[in-house]
Formats: sequence, C-alpha cells, structure tokens
Amino acid sequence: MKKISMNEAERLKKETIEKGGVLAKFYFDVHSNNKDILKNLMLELISNNILKEEGVVYAYGSIDEPIENNGLFSTNAEVTILAKSFIPLLNLAIKYSPFGVEIIEPYQKSFNAQELQDILLRVSEISSTFAQYVLDKVLTPEEKEELNKKILNRSELAKKFFQNKEEKR
Repeated sequence: MKKISMNEAERLKKETIEKGGVLAKFYFDVHSNNKDILKNLMLELISNNILKEEGVVYAYGSIDEPIENNGLFSTNAEVTILAKSFIPLLNLAIKYSPFGVEIIEPYQKSFNAQELQDILLRVSEISSTFAQYVLDKVLTPEEKEELNKKILNRSELAKKFFQNKEEKR
C-alpha cells in the first residue's frame, strides 16, 4: 500500500473531481467472537479489497476500538474513498455493504446517458447474479430447465427489439 502526503492527496482529489470523480465516506462494521481479529479484518477490507478495486484512486480510514455486546465484539470504520467516477462507488457499495455512505464532493453531479445506462446495467447485473444464486438453491432441475427456456426466449426477443429499433433510425 503506497502512502501519499496530504498535499498529494489534495492535488489528486482536485484533479480527479474535475474529471468526474467523487469523494465519499463509507462506514463499515465487522463482528466476531474474537476481539483480536476485528481490526485486522477491517484493515484487510481497506488495504486488500477497497484499494484494489477498479476506479479507486485512494482510500484511507480510521477504525474504532472494538466494543463488546452480549459476547459479540464489533468495530466500525470510517473510510474516505476517492473514485474516478460514481460507478466504482456503486460497485463498492454493492460488493461490501457499508452501513452508511456520505458523498463529500462534488455536492451536485450530473450524469450523461452512457453513465446512467452503465449504472442501471451494473445494478441489473448484480440483481441477476443474486437471483440466479437464489434460484439455483430453490428450484428443481425441471423448474430450472423451464426457466432457462423463458430466459433464452426473453433474450431473443430483446435482440429482435433492439434490431428493429436500430433499423427504424
């Protein structure tokens, strides 16, 4: 993990936000029966996961001391993340489930049509993956086969729809 000075961080922040980047704070929590592993789990989340995600420029945070409640230990972290655009933050939120998110800069942001489509497609992809996981665990083989036929049919209809739409232009 490369450390940068506060001056370098400020310069990176300004440049990145001017190019469409977003600065945010994510709030995470972890829980365990073992108090001693909590800080390392949180450090691993930040250093080995968040910092390595595509589109993350930098991330740093503070980790609270673990507290005990009914035999379970918990800690929280406040992680400041600078991303090249909104989509990496969306991916982080979906992948790591923070309990809170705060956009710091820019205060207002507009999206072009391509960015909005990318956001919606990413949400659709995650939804589809989750639905597939649930269906694999619930459906019988016969029900899966029937559903796959419907999905293939839907896919073919979607292709035809967009082909027709493109031909009309």
